[in-house]
Amino acid sequence: MQIVLFHLMPYADLDLEAGRKAGTVWVKLPNKHFDPVKGHKLYNRYLDELEYAEELGFDAVAYGVNTDDTSDFRPGHRAAEQHAVLSPFLAVQLSKAEIRALSRAAGLPTAELPSSACLSSRLPYGTRVTPERLRQVDEGEERLRALGFRQVRLRHHGPLARVEVDPAELPRALDPEMARRIADVVKQLGFRWVSLDLDGYRTGSLNEALALSEPAPIES
Repeated sequence: MQIVLFHLMPYADLDLEAGRKAGTVWVKLPNKHFDPVKGHKLYNRYLDELEYAEELGFDAVAYGVNTDDTSDFRPGHRAAEQHAVLSPFLAVQLSKAEIRALSRAAGLPTAELPSSACLSSRLPYGTRVTPERLRQVDEGEERLRALGFRQVRLRHHGPLARVEVDPAELPRALDPEMARRIADVVKQLGFRWVSLDLDGYRTGSLNEALALSEPAPIES
């Protein structure tokens, strides 16, 4: 059996070498080729296009949702169900921790990688996804990791960067000297203000605003 792995969204840490070692084919396209206007028009069509995989000789299309993802609002999950995209991890009720354990037992290089989501998930609903904003997020998170933080997210709120770190690392981030260093390295990317989220890192934090209001229309 051959598994071909591909992705449709910008990721910060796509380890091509790890993909080759695992026997998969990983394709990475630079963000400079992304047209946000065409992307907006094509987004709702992408799952329809995946159905052509059968014509290309694939038995099925699957994606990596697991039980830890079901408590959060993710429009892609609903679309995948509507288009009969398989979710093997969810079918056998595997969590992220269990997937890591199985990967570790199989000797896969991805077992110890920190969680990584599409870079555009760092932008609030209604914010236009641009190469510049993705670059700010990508470089900002890389600078935070260079300061020694393992699990980080930089949420892009226009002139404000909201930094999330693992709750266990909050005491270190709150140290006055470290807080100054965080602000310095992030402001260099063009942000006017830098805030540290006292709730710490958690998936889907931008969805918390959905309980307060409807998502804003896409900005120009």
